[in-house]
Order: sequence, then C-alpha cells, then structure tokens
Amino acid sequence: MTLKAIGPNVAELTRFAISGTKFDISIAEKKGTDWTFKKMLFRDCLITSANPSNVVIDGAPAATFNGIILGFSADTDLETA
Repeated sequence: MTLKAIGPNVAELTRFAISGTKFDISIAEKKGTDWTFKKMLFRDCLITSANPSNVVIDGAPAATFNGIILGFSADTDLETA
C-alpha cells in the first residue's frame, strides 16, 4: 500500500514494520456504488518492506509498504454492496 507521508498512519505502520508487529487493516468504499464490496478486513498483516519516496516540492512525499496478509475470512470480514 502507498500512503502520503503526512499523518500519523505512516509512523504507526513504520513502527509495525520495525517491530514485526501483526495488525488488522480495513478498506472501505468512501462514496458511490462502483465497488463490489462496502468494506473488507484483512487480519494479521505483517509488513515485509517499507520504502519512502523522495521529498517533493509540490506535494507530500509517499511511503510504500509491502507485506503479507495471514488472515482473511470472507464470511465475517466482507460486507457486500
């Protein structure tokens, strides 16, 4: 996942990456009905690499995190549209 490096979320994900801490993350539709699912929950995620972008003049830098999802149960973690 890639995030703009402007808030506490990037710092928290970096802390999880350094410590090898598992975490849960959910994604949800912000608005509209063009997505198949309203929300999805990924459980027991582990970050395997973190890569910051270069500093940019006209916007926020980004941080990219790669990892694995160890738990996902469609019955309890999905809400269909």
